[in-house]
Amino acid sequence: MTSIRYFFLLFVLTSSSAIAASSQISDQHAGQSSEQLSNSLKEAEQRISRLTVELNSAGEERKRIIETRLRREEMQHAQSLHDYAEMFLSSDPDVLSEADLTSLQGYLAAEPPLIRNSLSRTISQVTLPGSGLTPQEVVARTTNLENLLNVSSKMHEQLFRNLALSQRAGMSVEAEEILLRQATLERAENASAYLDVVLNDVNALKSEAAILPENQDLQALYRVHKKLLEIVVAELKVVMGSLNTLGEFDTTKYRSQIVSASGSLSHDVFNVGVFSTLMSGWVDSFAGWVGQNGLELIFNLLTFIVIVVVSRTLSRWVKSIVEKGLALSKAHMSTLLKRMIITTAATSVYVIGLLVALSQIGFSLGPLLAGLGIAGFVIGFALQDTLSNFASGLMILFYRPFDVGDVIDSSGVFGQVSNMSLVNTTILTFDNQTLIVPNSNIWGNVIKNVTAQEERRVDLVFGIGYGDDIPKVEKVLWDILEHHEKILPEPKALVKIHELGESSVNIAVRPWVNTADYWDVYWDITRTVKMRFDEEGISIPFPQRDLHIIKDD
Repeated sequence: MTSIRYFFLLFVLTSSSAIAASSQISDQHAGQSSEQLSNSLKEAEQRISRLTVELNSAGEERKRIIETRLRREEMQHAQSLHDYAEMFLSSDPDVLSEADLTSLQGYLAAEPPLIRNSLSRTISQVTLPGSGLTPQEVVARTTNLENLLNVSSKMHEQLFRNLALSQRAGMSVEAEEILLRQATLERAENASAYLDVVLNDVNALKSEAAILPENQDLQALYRVHKKLLEIVVAELKVVMGSLNTLGEFDTTKYRSQIVSASGSLSHDVFNVGVFSTLMSGWVDSFAGWVGQNGLELIFNLLTFIVIVVVSRTLSRWVKSIVEKGLALSKAHMSTLLKRMIITTAATSVYVIGLLVALSQIGFSLGPLLAGLGIAGFVIGFALQDTLSNFASGLMILFYRPFDVGDVIDSSGVFGQVSNMSLVNTTILTFDNQTLIVPNSNIWGNVIKNVTAQEERRVDLVFGIGYGDDIPKVEKVLWDILEHHEKILPEPKALVKIHELGESSVNIAVRPWVNTADYWDVYWDITRTVKMRFDEEGISIPFPQRDLHIIKDD
């Protein structure tokens, strides 16, 4: 039968040469080509026969080489047959004889069993990497598996091509189509089974690699198996294409499996069957997981809630205790420092409790803290001005140039400090305006704290006329100071001639008062001096200028 096929190829080539009249090849040259083709086909037949005999008696190492050569010869044989059959059937029908067509049909009918035999030998060598292998061994077997799957895909392509050519040649292909459907479906089931096995291995290795991230061999095995998963997914996609070509096959199961295995969305997910299958699988998985872990999950959630509530209650309790302790403490601390200590203590308790609660429900604190560190670096880089204010707030906290309630003058702002934070300071002006000043502006300028000391000196200057009695004036001023209840006896007040002005003799009055009484004394003394000077006949001159007019006679 083999010899007949090779002579038929010779005949096909000769007929095709005759039909291609446009090529203008002479009969002598066509004869020479036919003779060369006949010799090459006989040589191919001999090689196939020899390799088949050697394959049965060769050792393991030699057998791999012979199998590869034999597979190559068989693939080349099928390729050549189908190329010649394609050329034959594309020729002018008027030139082809009934005998030529009958010979072609016989050859096409005899080819599929040969391809299936070669395909069976190839599939028998397809094995998945087992356990206990090194990463290098898994890589070698994965590469071999990929090559075998590529070869089997080419063989299936030849079976499909043979079926199409048989239909064009007018042959009955029902039996062959049934066999091809069975073989394709078997291939799909094999690929589906491969995918399940590899996916389970990948998930197992992923879990192990997460537990032992420092194990390099384990990490390598995980990466290699992910590559193996990609190969098997690609194989199943190819088989699905073949099933779609044959028609009447529901590939929903395989498409759902591919979406689940690859972990990426595609247009397949919008298919109702695929989506429903995925949802059913997810629901079943979730239900199974809840069945196995439901009680533990509920216990962990309750524990999480209890820890959060307890930590929050404890945080408030710590805040109250720290507040009372600082209130009773004799240590001189600023309001900002007290608030910082109170907030830090309360927040620390709550944060520690929250971290413990998160660990209770399975959160890994290491990656979480690392992520917070990275986020803190990024946020700090983006908020440089805010950090500058924060640093200035820390300097104000430690050096305490002012506190809440103090009256300060800084950065062109004068008023009473109503609130302080590590970022800004709130100042209430005396006309009841609220100003929020960044701490960097305050710390970077001169800070005048008006109320930092318990006692202040009131600086007053009063002018009298050059004709007034100075001892009398001094006596009146001392009398006013001695009878004002808010003026302190110590330090001693001061009444002195300050300067001789252009229009008046200016007398400096310097009493000492408590800081809180500063403005009351200032306003009281000013009013009393005016009234007493009027009663005592002491003048308070205003600026005046004498003009002398000189007449020029």
